[in-house]
Amino acid sequence: METIWAFDLGKASVGEAVRQGNNFLHKASLLIPEDFAETKTATNRRRMWRTRQAHKARERWLAKVMGDAGIEPLTGRRVVWNTGSKQWDTTPGDPRLEKEFAGRGDSTCYTSCLLRIKLLRGERLQPWQIYKAIHSAIQRRGYDPHIPWKSRGRHEEEKEEEGATLQRMQQFEVCLEAMSPGKPEYHWPCYFDAWKMGLWDPMHPETLKERIDCHAESTRNQVVPRALVEKEVRALLEAASRSHPNLQGKADFILFGPAKKPYASWYPEERKRHGLRTGAAADWQGVLGQKIPRFDNRIIGKCVLIPRLNVCKTKTDAEGKLHPASLLAAETVFLMKLKNMRLQTPDGQRGLTAKEIEAILTDPKRTKLSLTETQWKKWCHAFGGHPIPGQHEKVEPPRFSGRSRFCRPALQILKRLILSGDAPAMAHQKEVLRLGGNTDPLKGLVKEDLQFLLQAGETWEGLYIPNQKLEQLSRECATPDAAIRKLIGSQNDPIVRHRLEMFDSRLRALAAQFGTPDAVVLEFVREDFLGKKAKLEYLNFQRQRAKERAKARKEAEEAGAHSGAAGLKME
Repeated sequence: METIWAFDLGKASVGEAVRQGNNFLHKASLLIPEDFAETKTATNRRRMWRTRQAHKARERWLAKVMGDAGIEPLTGRRVVWNTGSKQWDTTPGDPRLEKEFAGRGDSTCYTSCLLRIKLLRGERLQPWQIYKAIHSAIQRRGYDPHIPWKSRGRHEEEKEEEGATLQRMQQFEVCLEAMSPGKPEYHWPCYFDAWKMGLWDPMHPETLKERIDCHAESTRNQVVPRALVEKEVRALLEAASRSHPNLQGKADFILFGPAKKPYASWYPEERKRHGLRTGAAADWQGVLGQKIPRFDNRIIGKCVLIPRLNVCKTKTDAEGKLHPASLLAAETVFLMKLKNMRLQTPDGQRGLTAKEIEAILTDPKRTKLSLTETQWKKWCHAFGGHPIPGQHEKVEPPRFSGRSRFCRPALQILKRLILSGDAPAMAHQKEVLRLGGNTDPLKGLVKEDLQFLLQAGETWEGLYIPNQKLEQLSRECATPDAAIRKLIGSQNDPIVRHRLEMFDSRLRALAAQFGTPDAVVLEFVREDFLGKKAKLEYLNFQRQRAKERAKARKEAEEAGAHSGAAGLKME
């Protein structure tokens, strides 16, 4: 009697069943916390720690240059790990730096934003007050939307984060202008902080209050343009140089370090002139210094068709237009989408021919690598058919960022194959001739690289993309178990890697208990094949299920707490 294993694989659960005929020998549902095995939390903690290290390094630089100029630096509190007591020991800092408001009977100004305003106005301050004013100004380094390495490829998540930060910075600029319209002499971060705290009123700009009241607002989480922070620090240093001549002409040195230029180690001539190294601690020399990434630390994937070559990246310029070198990847994906489209004709459903696909690609009226419902309908009518309702109604555009699944040589071959209409075997013969007899992999493609064409289907209509990574794994590994371990280990996503490891362990456990099955059935959701409406419904279903599970866990915890309390009461 036939034995069948069935699995329902998901991110938060694995359903499994073993059926022999009409009898179920085993069935189970394994629940997994949805974000179990994620590394984002650890990444964020590491980023916060490094950000704090950079901030302390810039403060040390300020203390050094101000001390050299004859201005007493104020020491902040220090936190040191005590290996004996296994806890953090805190050493209090200078009270003049830590306190913001004076006590009763004390007329000294300690408020950071007011000290900056007084220094900008030219009022005479004590040396420690000058230090505190500048120290306060650099607590927010500000956001620079035009960093020189911005052109490097980034994750979609990083781009969303940067977009949100840019919006917050623009919102700050709007609020700064609304604070005192048409009066740029007050458009400084220090005036904004004092205004939010209720210490300064744009209607009475010459008056400064000494203490806050119950109407004071928080000044945290404001994203200030770095250009404005730099402008304010320069103005503060210029004002301070009137009473401390040693600061004259040193604004660039204090702001950006010995090179006196922002992001100096990014530029080869500056690295050579000043002996800098990209990403070294010298990048923190300067109160606005920032470590420059030395390399893109994301793992570069291998092409699924020619595994010895790396995948290519899809880039856009500042205006959002595709980089010329990235047009090939976007066009090939567009052609593959057209290849998968279907239209209804009097003779039944059919796909597009190679000539029809080429006609759409070369159409001068088409401005985008996509087709709207109206455009697709017109093309269907031109080809003697009409769209299929509910599934093949438009062609979505490809992604214009991130990494492709293929290398550029493979993309060129795919593009030629789709437009030719040749069977994959015929295309293989033509591509071998294009090699010109080359047998050196270092000089270009070789015949072995074209093996995927012989596994891409027997006809052009039945064309599919074979994954050559699996073929390569079977060749490189001595046993299937070794190939499986290497395949799982090659997954970059830690959650996917964990789920595959768990699925592998479940397969081994079931094999030990029930032997080898006659068939294995897998069910899982592939968002690639879902339409826009179906994808929204699926996401709503996931969110609703997550709420129900959270509610069930909460009720179970409350029931456990009540039963425990009742037990204590009975005792």
